[in-house]
Formats: sequence, structure tokens, C-alpha cells
Amino acid sequence: MSTTLFSSLSKSSKERLIKDLKGFYIPYRNNLDIPSDATFGCEIEFNMPGYDYQYIQKLYKQGYNNPAKEFLISIGYPKIWHVDKELPYQFEIISDVLCDEVKTWAELESVLKFYLEHGAYTTMDSGAHVHVGKQLLKKNPDYWCTFLKLWSIFEEEIISFSNGEEYYERFVFHDYSDYSKEQLKDVIHNIEIKNYNKKITLLNDKIYSINFSPKDKTINDLFSSKSNFKDFNVDSTIEIRCPNGTLNKIIWQNNINFFVKMILSCSNDGQKKELIDYLYKKLVLDKDSYNNEKVLILCDIVFNNDLDKFCFLRQYYKDFNKPKEQDPSIKSKRFWK
Repeated sequence: MSTTLFSSLSKSSKERLIKDLKGFYIPYRNNLDIPSDATFGCEIEFNMPGYDYQYIQKLYKQGYNNPAKEFLISIGYPKIWHVDKELPYQFEIISDVLCDEVKTWAELESVLKFYLEHGAYTTMDSGAHVHVGKQLLKKNPDYWCTFLKLWSIFEEEIISFSNGEEYYERFVFHDYSDYSKEQLKDVIHNIEIKNYNKKITLLNDKIYSINFSPKDKTINDLFSSKSNFKDFNVDSTIEIRCPNGTLNKIIWQNNINFFVKMILSCSNDGQKKELIDYLYKKLVLDKDSYNNEKVLILCDIVFNNDLDKFCFLRQYYKDFNKPKEQDPSIKSKRFWK
């Protein structure tokens, strides 16, 4: 599919783009054209009828240390991926290390279908965390700096996109996945002055929108992986914590596609780096306003084809009817196939 610079369109062409987007519905794909060395994973949080305080206490008294797993086994869980408990009465399904292949998308679809058929549901406490392998930034401080600047510039747009079917962040957003732009300034500054041994708590704080799980809690941990990235080890990943919980396979795939390609985009184009450096100084450090649609610039930086851009923008704009009331429970009308 061809590539259009959306941010450079004329006013009338942008109006036509919005019209086209309103008639576009995001598909579920067998392949996302992600490089074979790019790895990612999912943490799917949800609730199920019958999994409550009484059930959990009963299982603990019987000697089981993972009531969540036992509950799923009792309803015929197909033993795809790993099961754990999250918060008092939530499940957390932790995927294997995945890559872009037909098997991955078939497994994701099968897992979500099983739970939905057994009454699974998300709440405003549920998250949908995406892990992306650190190796995509090639242990390069410049690539890491570009990524952190890109996140800082567009954090509001990224989070609006990752809200998925809802327009607003979930109730516990500020407790478990809060905005990290201000905290990232210090990280970026220390990378730029090559102060890699600086210890920064943000890097291991699961209260921000992104997390890196370093062992030593130093900036240098960003540039080194202490295990094979194909091992089941979160230390080898960048954890994206901001997405709202969902059991929608298309939202899951669209989230993964964006986050992986966003990180990939930070290591392959010098002109993009110049633009990101300029926007970071103007919008984050100097705190200037920006009149144009920032989200279109983000699209042009991250994606190299119009299909990906349409999928991203459709989820960002949802049904084009954002409510003024900031109620996290309000869902958009359907914008996927």
C-alpha cells in the first residue's frame, strides 16, 4: 500500500482524509509486515463470573497457590500461554515471546475467543500491557534517546490511541500507568550527557506509562540485555503499560502493531531524528503550543504505509464523537470489522 504524508496534506485533503476514515473499519490481519527479529508479548487482564473471594479462599485452604490457574483448568482452559492472578479478583494471561507470524495471530484470536465464550469481561481496573523486545533499539544510546523523546512529545496522543474502545483512561490509570513525560526528561538529559550510571527509579516503577525492569536501576540497563531476548524474561523488554484492558483481538493487534513499529522507527532514519529533536525542544522543553494535528505527524514518523496509518488513526479518533464528560466507562461505537 502506498504512503501519504498525512501531516503535509492541504486543509481540503485533511477533510477528505477524515471522511475516508469514517468509512474505514480496522481489519484483523494474518501478517503485519514486522521484521522477524522483532519480538513482543501480551499481558491480558480480565475478570470472570465465579472467580471471587469465596472461590479464592477455598482454593488456598485446599493448598493451591494459583487459584486463577485452577479456575481456568476447571472450565477447560486450552493451556495456551501462562496464567497468573492480578489484583484481588482479576486474571492475567501472560503470552509467550511472540513474533509476527500466522501462528501468533491465530493463538491470540483463540485465547480471547475462549475467554469471551466463558463470560470473561474487562473492568475499569483492567490493563492490556504490551512488551516489546529491547533489541529493536540495538543497545544504541542515540536510538533510545530518540524513542524516549518521541514518547514524551506524543504521550497524550499515544494514550488516547491506547484507550482502545474507550475515550478516556481507566479508573486506576494514575496508579499503575501514569503520564511519564516529566520523569523522562531526566533520563533523556543523562543519556545526552553520557551519564549512564545514574540510578533513576522511573526505570523500575510500575506506576508510569512505560517501564523497563532493569536489574541495577541505572540508565546503562537500557543499552544492555542480561538475557537472550527470546527467553521468557521481562528484563529484555520495554513494557507499555498505558493501554486500557480489552478482549478485542483487533484492538490488541492494532496496539502491538503501533508500539512495535514506533520503536522500530527510532532506529532507521536520520531525518526523523532531526524532526524529533526539534519537536522535543519546542514542545516538551520550551512547552510551546502546536497548532497542527500532532497525531498526523506521529503517523508519518511511525508508519511507512497508509493501511497502518488508517488503522492507527481510526482507533485514535474512534467513532469521531468524543464525549465532553470524562467518563472512563463510555465506549465508542464500533470502528473495527
